[in-house]
Amino acid sequence: MTFLRHGWQLLDHWFKNRSFPAADLSQREASSTRLGASAQRGSRCRDSGFTLVEVLVATMLMGVGIVGAASVFTLSSQASSAAEHRTQASHLIVSEMEAIRAIPYERAGLDPNDKGFEPSFRGHESVIWTKDPASNINPVSPYNTRMIDGTEYTIVRRITWADTGTDVYLVKKSYKVVNIEIKWADSSGTHIIQQESGLFEGGGR
Repeated sequence: MTFLRHGWQLLDHWFKNRSFPAADLSQREASSTRLGASAQRGSRCRDSGFTLVEVLVATMLMGVGIVGAASVFTLSSQASSAAEHRTQASHLIVSEMEAIRAIPYERAGLDPNDKGFEPSFRGHESVIWTKDPASNINPVSPYNTRMIDGTEYTIVRRITWADTGTDVYLVKKSYKVVNIEIKWADSSGTHIIQQESGLFEGGGR
């Protein structure tokens, strides 16, 4: 036991008094310094950076906002386009009505051989007028289409006889009724507007 105790004392004395080369100490100090700096940088990165969960949440919120903004923009664009088309159709229907009003009363009628001719409308007989070979005036066309700014408008023209009076004193074919229908389709659906007016012999309205 005394021998072992004496051996441990010698080893302890040797380690305490052992001198390390200066280069070895410098390398140890440099390594320690690098480790300390790296730890500090890592700490700062952890303090100033974002976690994966935070990035995912931020991305999701941005995505929801972008989709919402795109939907609002699309709806606004569709509403604006629909309003523009309706305005164009309104101008067109007024123009069509005025064009028929400019025709002499006796010639305001439809050719039964034309496309879109209807023998009657709402229970009233259509006014038929066949073109006179000696005349350059054509009857009113019942149907045609017009393309305006990329949108196709279908125009339906109807001219019928109006009946007035009672069942006892019914006057047949007392005056003419003009009905103009404009139909078109866009991103918001299919739309139809109509305008109706009476034509009286002698130019009365």
